[in-house]
Amino acid sequence: MFFFLAFVATMSVSQAQRPPRDFDGHGRHGHGHKRGHGHHGDRGERVEALRTAYITKHLNLTPTEAQQFWPLYNEFHTKEDSMETINGDTKFNRMETMSDKELEVLIENRFKSEEARLKLRREYYEKLKKVLPVRKIALLQRTERDFRRELLEMFRN
Repeated sequence: MFFFLAFVATMSVSQAQRPPRDFDGHGRHGHGHKRGHGHHGDRGERVEALRTAYITKHLNLTPTEAQQFWPLYNEFHTKEDSMETINGDTKFNRMETMSDKELEVLIENRFKSEEARLKLRREYYEKLKKVLPVRKIALLQRTERDFRRELLEMFRN
């Protein structure tokens, strides 16, 4: 089930079906920032088009699989993006000034947020199993990681 924790992420799919972020929770551009939106505009859209093509190719999605996969992928990310996030870095940077009770609430809220995300990932894992072979779902995590690595290399050069 570990592969699914990171499963959740990104060609015959329409532009409207481009995924907003990786299913594995990586590839985020800051808290609350959705890929392809905001101040990066065209570059974000190009990255998403590359991601869609890369994942479709490396998972060897059939047209039928792609047609069923991408809407689920997008739906997952829309729901994940709408979940309340705990920006622990910011709050924990102020921990010296927080009371023990405030820190306890912060930690408990982080657990609740992680549990809600895990529940959502499990829900979408079950949905994806109806449209993709388990092997392709498992391969998704590695494919997303490889895409991020290649994208970083491309930006470095």
